[in-house]
Amino acid sequence: MLLSRAIQSTKSQELAPMTTRRVAVATLRCCQSKQCFGVRFEKDAANQWVTTWAFPLKETVARREGYEQTQMNGTFVIGDEYPGCPYCSARDFFQCACGKLACWTGQTFKTVCPTCSKVDQSNAACRNHFPVTSSRNSQNRCPCSHST
Repeated sequence: MLLSRAIQSTKSQELAPMTTRRVAVATLRCCQSKQCFGVRFEKDAANQWVTTWAFPLKETVARREGYEQTQMNGTFVIGDEYPGCPYCSARDFFQCACGKLACWTGQTFKTVCPTCSKVDQSNAACRNHFPVTSSRNSQNRCPCSHST
């Protein structure tokens, strides 16, 4: 009897309209430890992909969940609450010419892909990097440290 009352009262309450969130999880590698981790992105009102969360991730789980197949296009923003890489705390990331994503500390022009070991030190390589907008300073940056 108590259960049926609970169900009836739930049915009589007005339900708030649901909003659809556009969320994606991508797989990255730590440039220092080379370990796999996931990053959650959410599309904001300005139609930008904002980093919201990062978490350690086993490669087998990433493959099973399809995170390695994630494809996103658009502007990418590092969210204020984004904790960064779970292994080295780097808050930025880049995309290597091999197509894989990796965290980046922003402390050097040189990037080394933890997946394919490609070393990149030239501004010409910017076409291979993910331009990322930091919400802290609203500038587009890539690992070559110039505006894109």
